[in-house]
Amino acid sequence: MNWLKYCEPENWRDEAKLYPIIPDDELMELADDIRTNGLQNPIALYEGKILDGRNRILACRIASTEPTFYDWKPKNGISPAVWALSQNSKRRHLTPSQKAFVALEVEKIFASPARQRQLAAGGAWGRRRPGEEENP
Repeated sequence: MNWLKYCEPENWRDEAKLYPIIPDDELMELADDIRTNGLQNPIALYEGKILDGRNRILACRIASTEPTFYDWKPKNGISPAVWALSQNSKRRHLTPSQKAFVALEVEKIFASPARQRQLAAGGAWGRRRPGEEENP
């Protein structure tokens, strides 16, 4: 497996891109730790792209250490976006502006499926379907 391809942003899912890459000094610290202790948490792939672990894959490249991967599978109806948020929202130390950016990106990810559910249910909430009477 050519794992280095996963260092490229086109191989990262949108859900993985919700959070910023850690600063260079922290990335170097992570790489040093991986070099010394190995990669402790494998990188999650979903549909052939990184769902969680961009910082770890970049640190592995710096450390010249081949990472381990696993294929993430949805459980209990949890979407990849909800899972990624759950994995990162408490452990990442973000500034208020970074949190605001994450919120805007999350809205984009959830908007399309929400719209599809609305259409499948007969249109936007509060709007009548053609030919439907108001309060018959």
